[in-house]
Amino acid sequence: AENINVTDVSTEIANENDSYKESIRLLTSLGILSSDFEAGFDAGKTITRADFAKVFVNLFYKVSGNAGTTSFSDVAATHPASTAIETLYSLKIMNGYPDGTFRPDEFINVEDVVKIFVSCLGYDVYAKNKGGYPNGYLITATDISLTRNMHLNIGKPITQGELVRLFARAIDIDILNAVSYGEKVQYEKRVGYTILSKNFNIYKGEGIVNGNSNTLLNGKSSLRTDEVLIDNIVYKTGQTNAGDLLGYYVEFYYKENDGYDNELLYITPDI
Repeated sequence: AENINVTDVSTEIANENDSYKESIRLLTSLGILSSDFEAGFDAGKTITRADFAKVFVNLFYKVSGNAGTTSFSDVAATHPASTAIETLYSLKIMNGYPDGTFRPDEFINVEDVVKIFVSCLGYDVYAKNKGGYPNGYLITATDISLTRNMHLNIGKPITQGELVRLFARAIDIDILNAVSYGEKVQYEKRVGYTILSKNFNIYKGEGIVNGNSNTLLNGKSSLRTDEVLIDNIVYKTGQTNAGDLLGYYVEFYYKENDGYDNELLYITPDI
């Protein structure tokens, strides 16, 4: 019989999980993934429909608790995912089955998740023109860089690792909007108008950290301890380590606050 080195297998799994760490840190900082998801992350673990609903709903609303009512015979109002399921059902993002069930404990396949992402980013019309479900959506997902150069196991239940990769791509894709001009409908994109900016006033930026509370790159600082200067714009540091990145070229996400300085949610050196 073949001998399997358990230590080597464990190390391989740990290394695979490590490769997702930065994406998970980003998504957790933005509130899309929970700390519980991060703590229990396993790149190869498959995801049920209920668990997918609990995660995906965070791209639209911050929901918690149980739903007061339920639309499905197999999802009680006390189910941990009931609010998420009801929210996505009301938004027509996830549907049930003809027999009135949702089947929360069934695994959700890769192509179904890709379709949901493509639809929510506004590219339904493109996907339908390319053949509809599933191939039209898979082609469109590649075209908009959601899945380009990404290995996905089509026809198989999606894994936590695959879902993390999709989230990390989706938040940077410009939404396609239907705009009416009289009886004519056109589809338009605005650079930087993403699902994050639409739903949460969260934007992505990049630039040089040219000042913190101690000093500026070109002079004396009057910034507060919770402020940094990035390309001469003041940002609140929030929970980030932005003050330690003086002189670095960085990528970052920030929340736009009307009447107040914008707050950094995530920042990383672009090395």
